[in-house]
Amino acid sequence: MTVPHQRAVLYVEDNPVNVRLVQKILRLRPHITLTVVGTGEEGLAAARAERPDLVLLDWRLPGIQGADVLRELTTDPATAGLAVVVFSGDSGRDQVTSILRSGAAAFLPKPFAIDDLLAVVDRHCG
Repeated sequence: MTVPHQRAVLYVEDNPVNVRLVQKILRLRPHITLTVVGTGEEGLAAARAERPDLVLLDWRLPGIQGADVLRELTTDPATAGLAVVVFSGDSGRDQVTSILRSGAAAFLPKPFAIDDLLAVVDRHCG
């Protein structure tokens, strides 16, 4: 059995309960290094500085919103290739379609299933 290379995941989330949940889930993937920031501005700065393998992005954030973060990440040449997975409690068909068309690699509704999160992480982080 081969061991995956160490991978970096950036989680942009302001809710401490959600942060603790994702931290606990990702402990199931020891090859993942998780960085957590609480605002969109911090998320943009961390994505540009760290170039993670995957960005987990809450759609509703204090300050700059997830839509603006996603737009910045997908249009900035320094981050345009990053895989971004959006989390949102608004999972209407039009909302999901709009998010995916805006460049998100995937959408996970809140509350999300643990298996769905792990599948997305595995897809983008081996």
